[in-house]
Amino acid sequence: MRPEIPGGRRAPATLGDIAGHDDNEVVHMEIGRDQRANATVIRLVGELDLATAPDVLAAVEAEVGNGKRVHLVLDMSGVSFIDSTGVRTLLEAARAADSSLSLLAPSPAVTRVLELTELRGHLPEIPDLDAVGG
Repeated sequence: MRPEIPGGRRAPATLGDIAGHDDNEVVHMEIGRDQRANATVIRLVGELDLATAPDVLAAVEAEVGNGKRVHLVLDMSGVSFIDSTGVRTLLEAARAADSSLSLLAPSPAVTRVLELTELRGHLPEIPDLDAVGG
């Protein structure tokens, strides 16, 4: 809930307000990995924000580090919340993967933030794993 400003007005909405995030909740992110013939899939379940972004970026860098050439798929179907740090993490992941990155089935929360930031369409989205083969 937004704090009240003198005069009975409410403070402007934050991205957390828009996405329905409670700043007092404990933040969790489960990260899984699935190797396919044509891609590496990193499954994300939970909230992608300041607290979890370093772990997500570390998982990405582990897959593309040391000059590995791999198509990386971030399964975003289980992401319940994303903030500006999470958006930055997606952009950093695309850069680390040398733009060989796709977002798998972004959740409504992710889709909403990508639309608000006008980034939807700048990161390739795929509806299912059949689109990557293997």
